[in-house]
Amino acid sequence: MTNRHFSAIIVATCSAAISGCSNTESSAPPPEARKLPVEVVTAKVMESYAETRSYSGTVEARQTSGLAFQRVGRLVEILVDEGDTVQEGQLLARLDIRELNQQKNQLGASRAAAQARLDELTAGPRKETIAATTSSLADLDSQVTLANTTYKRIASLRKRGASTQQQVDDARSALDSVKARRNTVAKQLEELETGTRVEQLTAQAAAVSQIEAQLEALVVRTEDSHIKAPFSGTIAGRHIDTGTTVEAGQRILTIMEATRLEARVGLPTDVARSLDATEAYSFLWRNNSVSGRVKAVMPQVDPTTRNQIVVFEIEPTGDAMPVPGDIIRLELSTVIRSRGFWLPLTSLTKGTRGLWSAFVVSKDPDAPDTIRSAALEVIYTDGDRAYVRGTLEDGDQVVASGSHRVVPGQQVGPVAEASR
Repeated sequence: MTNRHFSAIIVATCSAAISGCSNTESSAPPPEARKLPVEVVTAKVMESYAETRSYSGTVEARQTSGLAFQRVGRLVEILVDEGDTVQEGQLLARLDIRELNQQKNQLGASRAAAQARLDELTAGPRKETIAATTSSLADLDSQVTLANTTYKRIASLRKRGASTQQQVDDARSALDSVKARRNTVAKQLEELETGTRVEQLTAQAAAVSQIEAQLEALVVRTEDSHIKAPFSGTIAGRHIDTGTTVEAGQRILTIMEATRLEARVGLPTDVARSLDATEAYSFLWRNNSVSGRVKAVMPQVDPTTRNQIVVFEIEPTGDAMPVPGDIIRLELSTVIRSRGFWLPLTSLTKGTRGLWSAFVVSKDPDAPDTIRSAALEVIYTDGDRAYVRGTLEDGDQVVASGSHRVVPGQQVGPVAEASR
């Protein structure tokens, strides 16, 4: 093949190629068909936003008590073990009370005797006793009369020398003796007829009361020999075994009220003072929602954290129930007045000088569907959204995602509203 023929083939080939290229360009679609579809959200101006902050706290039992006996004794029985659930008033442990029972029997007998004596004094003397005493007094009156006559006769004989002085003295002594007996019986009869004296009744009643007080003290000591649950809860500790002699006040068991819980949360003083005791607050525990109400705000500030302790009463919802010692988070929402917009985090890109940017689809009729950049300041984020302010206007369409696919000045395709 000659060089002329080779040059002709090349020219023919190039002509065919140019002709094909020209046909391809002439069949290309118009520029509008190649606009890039993007997903957008419509910016809506807001006057405020709710800022949620979390504060960690500790769950505690409302009541935790160490249980002990109030007297010394030998521990004979513990009826519960650690982890057992008990009801208020349930017997948990007891001491040996045999000695107390013996004392109770003795005091019971003493009280019965004292009460019988008091009843006798209250009823007064019997008629038979008064009659017998009256008869004895009459007999003694006769003896006094006889002794007095005898004494006078012997004294008269002594004056005539018919008796000795010894006989006179013996007669006088006999008269005095019978008079003394007569006076004693007369006094007894007077007391019987008058009745029991008030002082005797008072003294005997006091004796009965003293014995009853001893019995009541014994009942208290017997009660102190038993430990009963002061409230419904769970046994959190067992510290002594049976057979041990325990001292008064020595801890035997620990009971915890696990069904009524509290949360102690440290809060800044301004936040603590803004809480409303009538409002229910939301807590997060192991991805479960728990509510609680303010029970008390401690008056002092912790010198280490500079926070104020607030105690909440926990109100579990459903089966969610923390246990003492768990960590719980208080979720507090505060409305902050600030004009701005909520945007998805996927619509933001890092800008300069601490700012962020987002791509906005232009509404300019001279350059419709053209991408422009808006400088933004992020004020708050809540996980997947950001509250921003900047060069946005109400109703602007912001590219919701895929911002790496577009650049300012680029035209985008049919705009689809993001379902968010």
